[in-house]
Amino acid sequence: AVGWKSAQRVSMAYGYITQKFTCTDNTIEREGGAKAFQYYHLYAIERAGMLVGREAFGAHVWYREGAEYLLGQQKGDGSWESEFNHKKAVQDTAFAILFLSRATRPIVYSGK
Repeated sequence: AVGWKSAQRVSMAYGYITQKFTCTDNTIEREGGAKAFQYYHLYAIERAGMLVGREAFGAHVWYREGAEYLLGQQKGDGSWESEFNHKKAVQDTAFAILFLSRATRPIVYSGK
């Protein structure tokens, strides 16, 4: 039996992420062109990479690129706040910290 990490659907999903990969942009736009859920998007990248133990999507080393982006976006008081989520700095900061701390633990399948 093929392990779930090497299943065709998982491989297809990672191929898609590799093709569309970016830490600096999210495809969801709101009125005025503001990008929505930017820090949640980064956390989703962290989850995807950690769950299957991948350090890169194609040529993109997701943690390095994401950490560099986050450090460049961090406010002087230590928080993060996207242009879409004005007044939601706590939420954005939480997702940024989850990304930076690699909060997701890899799944270990026991086969039972």
